[in-house]
Formats: sequence, C-alpha cells, structure tokens
Amino acid sequence: MILEHVHPPADLAKRRVERVVLASADLARHRQRVKTDAGREVGISLPHGHTLHDGDLLHLDDHLAIVVQQAEEDLLHLLPRTPEEFALAGYQVGNLHRAAMIDGRRSTCTIW
Repeated sequence: MILEHVHPPADLAKRRVERVVLASADLARHRQRVKTDAGREVGISLPHGHTLHDGDLLHLDDHLAIVVQQAEEDLLHLLPRTPEEFALAGYQVGNLHRAAMIDGRRSTCTIW
C-alpha cells in the first residue's frame, strides 16, 4: 500500500486504527517505507516539502484508518548564556544534522 496524501480529520470510532510511529527526523521525510503497529508494510510518498505531524491520517476507508504517531524521544535543552555560546551550540547541532527548535534563549534538539 502506498500512501500519497494526508486525509482531513475524521471519526475513527467504527474503524480499526493502525499507527505508524515515526521519530521527529522521519516526520520530515517525504518518501519512506514503514510498518504499522499491526505489521502492515506501507510506503509513504508525499509531495516534497510536506512534513507529517502527530495525529495525521494517512489512510482512511470504511474499515481501516492509518494514523501517524510521533515517537517519544530524548531531548537536549541548551541554555547558552552569551551570543557566542548560542552560535557555538547552533554550529554543533547543525553538524549533527539535527533539527532544532529555538524558543527565546533556549534551543532544543533530539539527542539521536
């Protein structure tokens, strides 16, 4: 099964729900092959630049819904004291190819 778009939210009460658990780095990948928690192998082929989010609905029919679940991950919170430390932290996180969230004076990224 190849999933090519995200469906709008829907009532899932009468459907079997299978989840695809993705790490934050995988949420940004537009092409990948994954398995649901029920063992169903699916391919995801989304347009370039599309980012998945926790709760996105990848497949929906009368009997089945496949939903994205973001994996729990360890986070590293950086609290630089000076602009120089902030630049150094940004440089190091960038060299690890990690996405970072910057909120005021704090930067957060995944560890692995």
